[in-house]
Amino acid sequence: MQKAHVVFGALHSLGKRNLPLTRPYRLLYNPHLFPTAARRGDELRGVMDDLRHERFRWGASGRSDRWVSQVLTDVLHAYVGADAGRYSHGIRPGSGLHTALRAARTILQNADWRLGLEVRTADPAAHLCRFLLDRTEDQRLVRLVSRYFEAQACPSHWPADVISDAQQPGDLHGVAHHLACRTLDRHLSDLHRAFPQAVRFVRYMNHLLVTATGTRDRCAGWMEEARTVAATGFSHVSDTMPAEGWSEGSGLDWLGYRIHRPSPRQVRLGVSERKLARATRMFQRRGKPAGRGERTRLRDQEIRNLYGQEFAALDQFYALAQDRHRLRPLQWTMRSSLYRTLAQKHHSQVRAVVRKEASTPSADALRRRIGPTQYQVSWISDVLLRDPKRLRAGEPCAMKVARTVRREAFDFTSR
Repeated sequence: MQKAHVVFGALHSLGKRNLPLTRPYRLLYNPHLFPTAARRGDELRGVMDDLRHERFRWGASGRSDRWVSQVLTDVLHAYVGADAGRYSHGIRPGSGLHTALRAARTILQNADWRLGLEVRTADPAAHLCRFLLDRTEDQRLVRLVSRYFEAQACPSHWPADVISDAQQPGDLHGVAHHLACRTLDRHLSDLHRAFPQAVRFVRYMNHLLVTATGTRDRCAGWMEEARTVAATGFSHVSDTMPAEGWSEGSGLDWLGYRIHRPSPRQVRLGVSERKLARATRMFQRRGKPAGRGERTRLRDQEIRNLYGQEFAALDQFYALAQDRHRLRPLQWTMRSSLYRTLAQKHHSQVRAVVRKEASTPSADALRRRIGPTQYQVSWISDVLLRDPKRLRAGEPCAMKVARTVRREAFDFTSR
């Protein structure tokens, strides 16, 4: 069996040359593509045997579902991402949420008008299965993907549950939305080639930002044309920001960031106050820091690590923000919530926990001073916000990093 980096490199080469796939279902027999299942050899062999004889059924085991869906997503990323345009981010290797925000900051500098669209399709399985039928004659892979969408009609994370409000690249629903956006990308690319200095755009998964420069009527025509093309290929198109002037002093919210224009040639990325307030409320009760009772069943070190990882995820998400000092109230709230959770677990006073934690080398993210903007970002992960009132019994994690960690400097040869 070939190593994972060899397989993904070959898929990337095929996608870049727009060549069809030959027997892609056989890739599911390769144990090197299941890195998270390496310690469960017997269980993994059983899953691959079910796949070989087409006995695998979605929903029978949550662990096997995650394994197979992750391999399918990785295979499609390597193949589809090679053919993605340079204006789309999330699926294409070397791109992510931070690269999309950098591109948005660039195209907004000299723009007169801007339009933000969020597109959703009611039948993502049709887009993905149609793409696979055009690229391969292996019907087994098409049937497996079709049964996945029948069993998982909704994405693993609702877009409203993550800070960016976007479909996740590490989910097959996100891959299907990316494929559905190709028609819109081609139209905007043709428009950009016709008017290179007047029309520019950037897309991250199912969120699109279009900017235009020129007269009012001309820009309004381009914006309406883009909205019409998007409406013909999707079941739902909503304006995250209406087509209006982008003047000095105006601002907009996009992908969980607040983008502000203090001067005509300067665009600043900042923390979204609405998203930050939502994250802060998860560790408060009646406006004050409160403990998380559902976490008291964990060990002390697990509680500390959980709080530290949650804040580190938010800190990394807002690595490009130029007003990172706004994260300090959230840091203080989460640290106070940690102390109250430990006090609730041990039935002690908060001041006693504070004295003990002062000498405990843990939860460094909650104590570390928030640094300046990190322009060099090596990785990016979206952050999943989960309301504790909606948690299932016994589930301790109320906010965590989404499983889809995408490296922006992705190298198929080093995987």
